[in-house]
Amino acid sequence: MNALAIINAGEGIGPHVTDLAIRQLLTSTRNPMNRRRRHPLAGFVVFSSLPPPTGIVAEASPEGAVAAAMTGQLSWWQHGRQGAAAAALRAFELAHEGMVDAVITGPIRKTSFRRLGLRELGHNGALREVFGYNPVQGYAGPELNLVLATDHIALSKVPRALSAPCLRRALSAAQELRAGLATKKRQLPLAFLGLNPHAGENGLMGREEARLQRLFGHQAVGPLPADSAFTPLQRDKYSVVIALYHDQGLIPFKTLHGQNQGYQISLGLPFIRTSVDHGTADDLIKTGQVRRAEAGSMIAAILGANVRMQARA
Repeated sequence: MNALAIINAGEGIGPHVTDLAIRQLLTSTRNPMNRRRRHPLAGFVVFSSLPPPTGIVAEASPEGAVAAAMTGQLSWWQHGRQGAAAAALRAFELAHEGMVDAVITGPIRKTSFRRLGLRELGHNGALREVFGYNPVQGYAGPELNLVLATDHIALSKVPRALSAPCLRRALSAAQELRAGLATKKRQLPLAFLGLNPHAGENGLMGREEARLQRLFGHQAVGPLPADSAFTPLQRDKYSVVIALYHDQGLIPFKTLHGQNQGYQISLGLPFIRTSVDHGTADDLIKTGQVRRAEAGSMIAAILGANVRMQARA
């Protein structure tokens, strides 16, 4: 039986880029999934506010769509007024129950989860609060692979949050991310960034780096100064870089990849979850320019999930 995956289109530009990604993958002669399936998106289910493309039947329920995908086809559930955040939770629930192997998510506003009564922010917050998981954010792209030791917390809280359990989770997540990379990249060492300017300059600008070095030991190279770690010469030396806080990692990642190449991956879960690395782009919605949005990150998230599903099969 094919592995099963749900693509939750999200909101904002999410439904548009998902629809575009599906159409491109269905028609591309270079889609690597064509080699392993009779149908290039066999076993995939789309949850979207938009109707399906011509030739695909919209199922009446999420469960019906999953059942249809089990027959080796691309299936669709149009969730309508239930909303993208509620659809994301249903997709996670199906993965939690072992009904599907992967969930690929489009962008959802943090406020949409709040309206469902959740205190935590975003998809990873929902996985923590509703399902009891403790995912670590990772990012994968052709230029850089990255893990965040901390994510959506205030900068002032970062030093205290970098506890031994937090750093062990980040190291384990980096090892998991590396395991799914191409062979040549997988052979390179892990690295971690320093917290302070110049990685503390041997204690002259902070002593956190000495503690980080003790905790990571010989399992990762570092601490690397964050202001020079992402030059072409430096980043090509490592398989995955561990950043200590959100902007320390995502500013270089998004600068290198834009919004059309890289994708996010939640690490430390029993199922695969990948996502676009961009937001809802409400400015494009408000100005009627949604067709300017590109599907590259959604395609990368779908292909990334597919590679990991095949590796687990």
